[in-house]
Amino acid sequence: MSRQQSYLVAAGDKDQVIHQDLAAEATYLYERFAAYFDSIARYPLSQTYRHGPYLAYAAGAFKQKRVESALPLATQIHVHPYAMTGAAMSTPLVQAIQLWVQQGGTLTACAVLLRDTHQSVAIENALMAANIPYRLEGMVGYLQRDEILFLRALLALALKDYGEVSLDLRRQMLRALVLFFEIDILPSEFEEVVEDLLVSPQLLPVFLRYQVKKTSSIKNVSRLEKILALAQSSAPHHMAFDFLNEAVAIMDTVHTAKRLYVLEHQAQVIQKSIDAFMDLASQQQSDLHGLYQWCIDREKINQQPVALHLSCVAQAKGKEFEHVLLPFLAQGEFPSAQSPALIEQNLFYVAITRAQKRLSLFVPDKAHWVSDYVAAMSLEQVKPLAQQRLQQLRVEAQQAQKGAPTVREPQAVYKTPRIDLVVPFAEKDQAKQRGARWDPVKRVWYVPAGGDPSRFERWLKAPR
Repeated sequence: MSRQQSYLVAAGDKDQVIHQDLAAEATYLYERFAAYFDSIARYPLSQTYRHGPYLAYAAGAFKQKRVESALPLATQIHVHPYAMTGAAMSTPLVQAIQLWVQQGGTLTACAVLLRDTHQSVAIENALMAANIPYRLEGMVGYLQRDEILFLRALLALALKDYGEVSLDLRRQMLRALVLFFEIDILPSEFEEVVEDLLVSPQLLPVFLRYQVKKTSSIKNVSRLEKILALAQSSAPHHMAFDFLNEAVAIMDTVHTAKRLYVLEHQAQVIQKSIDAFMDLASQQQSDLHGLYQWCIDREKINQQPVALHLSCVAQAKGKEFEHVLLPFLAQGEFPSAQSPALIEQNLFYVAITRAQKRLSLFVPDKAHWVSDYVAAMSLEQVKPLAQQRLQQLRVEAQQAQKGAPTVREPQAVYKTPRIDLVVPFAEKDQAKQRGARWDPVKRVWYVPAGGDPSRFERWLKAPR
């Protein structure tokens, strides 16, 4: 870029800077380019062709900036209340997905975007219970996360049996035990232990005792002995929640997570994930064997090719979906108190602007718990203006089509293919004045039917 005669066209949005921890800064759009290059022309990106005026105005109100839509589309925004406790938390979300499909929408055009990974526990369980296939992006299913694998490994200890699980899953559960008991072991030695335990799973307590005493802290030695005593005294018919609740207390997972993970926010997400799994155990009222087997059965459910998108907001940046669902818009969840306010605002802005046709927001049924971000969208205030703008766009679209050929006109009309133009953003107004028209689907300017191509010679594509 610093070479002579280089030419760069770049698009950026300071309100979508979300990876600050990776050195992403809005200054690259301003001061840093200005410091290296003399001739810089800046043009505001103030129009969207992704969604209609209602969402455009709501996003603009949230970010306190002007955002216009050039798309005559009645994008819908729905706000759904949910109960803050119990299995009913995800019921409105499941119902919204089912309604979308009943109305002709597809699952592949549907996305559930989370603020953090711990929120997927309740969502994944609800989707599986409703037989709604989903595809995870940018994260693994909650049953494969370290903290949940650790709890599953504790269940296996209590049952004195791994059950019908794959070698890979045994390896993952053992690795989770090594992580949470802070065992220092070489990869080659670890693999040898995996092979030994495959033949003799009853040796797991022996391995743990030896390695914890050898490489871990005195506190972890004490914790392990208490865990093994608890496991020894538990029978398969004992309640899983009671066992896990006592085991989590022994392990003091809150402080353990803070030691294992450098970032406090990450440690809190780990604890929230554990809490969510504990809620599941409480709701199911299963015994040790029942919960352990339930986890195995859930992993056997094959993901189908036609499935909705499930990811955190950050992984959805740059993508768009016809229907976007944002669950758990509660104080402390979104925005998160552990992240800078500006980053949280930008994340929410990214989330809501992924939607094309419908945006579904899920808020607590208690008003004082609702995220301030929802009110900041000023949904009721911008609705009248959005309706006026939508009507204006529809009239303009109808007028633009008056000169276009219809299917009832003679076939001769189609002998000349449409002529597309290459119009720089800075020259779009000139092209429009000369009669060029904009195709919002292909996002290209073109010569209208019957138009004189010579009037647009400077923007004609070079012949191949």
